Amino acid sequence: MGGSGDQAASASGFEAMRINSLGNVGIGTASWSPFGAKLAVWQNGAADQVMTLRNTNATGLSSIRLEDNVGNYAGDIGYYNANGAIRIGGNGGVDAYFAVRNVGIGTVSPSRQLHLFGAGQAVATGVTDAGNKGGTLYVQDSGGAPYNGGAILLGAGQGYFAGIKAEITDGTANTVGDISIETRNTNADTQLT
Repeated sequence: MGGSGDQAASASGFEAMRINSLGNVGIGTASWSPFGAKLAVWQNGAADQVMTLRNTNATGLSSIRLEDNVGNYAGDIGYYNANGAIRIGGNGGVDAYFAVRNVGIGTVSPSRQLHLFGAGQAVATGVTDAGNKGGTLYVQDSGGAPYNGGAILLGAGQGYFAGIKAEITDGTANTVGDISIETRNTNADTQLT
């Protein structure tokens, strides 16, 4: 690179790090392409980590903090020592946690492969768009024609054999619809009915 004001550090005769005149830092590289990153860390090894973050406090968080343009907290990604979970956090207070093959949204201790937790709705009949939406799974079909609707499939090692499907009946903005529970009746069936 060799631009004016660059500072390079070498180890064992090889350039290990460079800081250019704009304050960009390259470790293992003298290139910040394609995005002009302030920090570029490169490694050429099949099994080597590129960067390590470690908080030695037993309840600490090893994380990268994300901020908006004026320095307010916007989110973070890191590892919680206290519960052994990888966390993706946001300033809205809803986090995703990945722990021992389980994913938790809104909980730091997911007990199933997908665990949703949050303040839900205390409504005697039905579900409403108003109020709390915690503990709610929303499966939305991008289509809007009659019989479009989100679905959840259930199965075993051989594949899926049952499903729950929402079906819009009118295809208008009013989203009037039904729900159906369907199963595979014979091995030859390609469609659940």
